[in-house]
Amino acid sequence: MSKKPIFIVAGFLLMIFALGKYSTWQIEKWKKSLPSEFPTIAPEEIPKITQLFPTSTFPPQFPTSTYPLPESFSYPGMTQPTSSQEIKIEEFISPDGKLKIKYPSNFVKLEVRNLQKAVPEEMAENYKMEIIFLAQRFSPEKPAQILIDQMFIGIEKKLEEILKELKEAAEKQGWEMGIIKSEEKNGQLNFEATYKKQTTSPFHSEGKMLSFELENNQKKVFMVEIVTEEKNWASSKEEFDEILNSAQLVK
Repeated sequence: MSKKPIFIVAGFLLMIFALGKYSTWQIEKWKKSLPSEFPTIAPEEIPKITQLFPTSTFPPQFPTSTYPLPESFSYPGMTQPTSSQEIKIEEFISPDGKLKIKYPSNFVKLEVRNLQKAVPEEMAENYKMEIIFLAQRFSPEKPAQILIDQMFIGIEKKLEEILKELKEAAEKQGWEMGIIKSEEKNGQLNFEATYKKQTTSPFHSEGKMLSFELENNQKKVFMVEIVTEEKNWASSKEEFDEILNSAQLVK
């Protein structure tokens, strides 16, 4: 494995790096788009902005003492739609059209174009790993994240081997990772794990890998992960199960 820092399977480290990068990019984008007197905002962006940032905290202020690795889901100024706002069902389809997943609209889809440098070098080289989707729920009560990666592995490679490699990566980062379950069957791996570290609250993750064979003696793998704080897991599990169950390969 590479000696460079690599993210854990739950996507937690990737998430905090991603949010740091995304916030910097987004704030700079807003700064450049603001005219001298009145801001010019595309109509389709207005719902996202009003849901995320109350007027008193726009633009958002992110903690910088531990940037880019704030070991917390807390981001001042980031808020969710109020209970009076309707939560709709959104759908994401992978660029190749082979994966689709449905998720609630209170998960805000983030730009992943500038996040590819967060992918571990060795994972990128060996498996061409790439982030294709990242959505965050910024609720202070029940923050959570949905992360989807894609990669290419040898046809004989087991999905559980990928999970073990990522577990090793987590341990190198000082995390105590406990795999609660791991079941591989018919090209699919379902997994659940917990993560503990002295400097942060424990986290809980659930996810699955979906694979299909290609013509070049390889398999393409989509890895879908949902992570939240351990204290919120029991009350969120039913919702997360529904999201994960909606992730399906398109034939």
